Amino acid sequence: MIYLKTDFEIALLRGVNRDAEHLGSVEAAVEKFNTRYHKASKIYIAENSPEEVADIVIDNADFEDLKVMSLSFRSRSRAMTMAPLLIILSKFGKALLHSHLPSNKVLNSCSCCCCCMNV
Repeated sequence: MIYLKTDFEIALLRGVNRDAEHLGSVEAAVEKFNTRYHKASKIYIAENSPEEVADIVIDNADFEDLKVMSLSFRSRSRAMTMAPLLIILSKFGKALLHSHLPSNKVLNSCSCCCCCMNV
């Protein structure tokens, strides 16, 4: 699993920029993120500890400069499977990752905050 980690402040800014018009105002978007999306994300993180179980944890704060925070493969074959993805990430960044993974491989995915991918 790959965990894309973004702090909630950055996620809020990204989400509000993306959704303010659709939701009618900046205030409505902030409210939606604080009461629904971030609340759900915090529950997910507390119940599933994605940072602890992920094969790869990536700092997703800067789309143009993704940083691998940790690698912890459970087997050699798992490491070999993930190696090409690390090369793609280092060269092309998150935009490519999100646009080229099959939708059934991306869970809890939006461009603003954290997401987990089963690869």
